[in-house]
Amino acid sequence: AEIPLLSRFIKVVGIGESLVEEKIISLVEGQTNPTFATYAKDGIVTIRITAEDDKGQGEALLDRAEAQIKKILGDAVYTSSNEELEEVVMKLLKDKGMKIACAESCTGGQLA
Repeated sequence: AEIPLLSRFIKVVGIGESLVEEKIISLVEGQTNPTFATYAKDGIVTIRITAEDDKGQGEALLDRAEAQIKKILGDAVYTSSNEELEEVVMKLLKDKGMKIACAESCTGGQLA
């Protein structure tokens, strides 16, 4: 029977993909369960952790790997819930009763 796989996505901002890989290389090297993969897009690095859920241990493996990544990368990790950066920022502002205002000029709609 096939062993089910579970995945979790850790998102990082402010650190490039090569530096993220360098910082977590000790977790990545020689790992077979869980496995790690990094992807970069638009200034965000996503670390995908995939674990085999053999005997119901998958979530515990993901939790441990996530905790290790957060310890290594600190505040650069902004979510493990696969949220977009904008969503996280808006939640933080709302929770603190704050708003954001901006003005756009000569960006051709880039700010939007």
